[in-house]
Amino acid sequence: MLIYVDATPNELAACSEAEIEELFSELIRASLRGHHLILIDRACCDWALENLTLNNRERAHLSSLRNAFTQRGALRQHAVFQLTVGVGTFGLQRLGKAFQIGHVPLLRGEYLEKAVLLVENADSDGEFLRHVFHAMNRVHPVKDVMFETRHGGGSTIVPCFDTELRSKRIVVCLADSDQIAPCGGYSSTVKALMKTAELQTFVGQLFVTRCREIENHLPIELIAQHNLCPQYPDFFKLRQLIQNQIVINERERVCLFFDAKNGFLGSTIAGKNYPPAVNQWLSDHFGQGADLNTVNIAGLGEALLQQFLRSGQAMRDLARYICSEEWRLVFGGFFEEMIWFFAADRKRAAV
Repeated sequence: MLIYVDATPNELAACSEAEIEELFSELIRASLRGHHLILIDRACCDWALENLTLNNRERAHLSSLRNAFTQRGALRQHAVFQLTVGVGTFGLQRLGKAFQIGHVPLLRGEYLEKAVLLVENADSDGEFLRHVFHAMNRVHPVKDVMFETRHGGGSTIVPCFDTELRSKRIVVCLADSDQIAPCGGYSSTVKALMKTAELQTFVGQLFVTRCREIENHLPIELIAQHNLCPQYPDFFKLRQLIQNQIVINERERVCLFFDAKNGFLGSTIAGKNYPPAVNQWLSDHFGQGADLNTVNIAGLGEALLQQFLRSGQAMRDLARYICSEEWRLVFGGFFEEMIWFFAADRKRAAV
């Protein structure tokens, strides 16, 4: 995350020298390890170099941070999310998308360790996010990211989220919306995650997918083109459904709410007690004039995302798609905001 030291030399001088030395040492360590993107203005760097007892490696890196501030300082104007560290004992505060904390609580917490990304499946979901961010780096101000992926499982993600929030660490939780339609409600799991997030002040955010599940970010055409599901029987049906849909809002595309893993069984869906608006949307966009009970489209299987991630060619094509206008129209702003929590300096050394 972009972490900025908002202090003057006079404020630093008025504090305990031991505390400020620890603060600078920990910030320098976080930067060297590539955990976060550390910004310290030139005046503070000059004061620290003159007044603090730092080892040679710390002094050298602080000098490089000082020299880089002229160019990198402007990132604060672009950052959607950032953490500002002031001098004092005041606790963590959130003002909109800005976070503020005093240097004492910062040092008592684990905020300078790697940010945590909590997902339902650490292997596939976390790997997918790494690829998304890598593709975005070409055009986004954040060029390097760092995070530690944690496995949340299905319903167990709620207590996992609560545990991570209590660790006083930067935490981002990515959860599937499980929405069957754009006008449908969130799942009980998502509602519980929202309640958990509301009860605590923490550096991070809960992000809920703008589609049904993370698999819905994968274009159906790329799945077919790269023969990732060679036995799948319903590519023609799915293509027809997508092509025939009358789209008014790009974020209401039928492919975003198709159950990619398990498919669409119209007779089961029609028997559910959904609100009238949801039933109407399903009928209009999945039925498209046919009786919803007769619409059956097979799922692509539980291993879909893993199969996609294992295909180098599919991933290269996905990277190009992520930089396209079509991706921006559907998902624009979602990952562009999330990446700021993982902004990092390039790793220099293991300290």
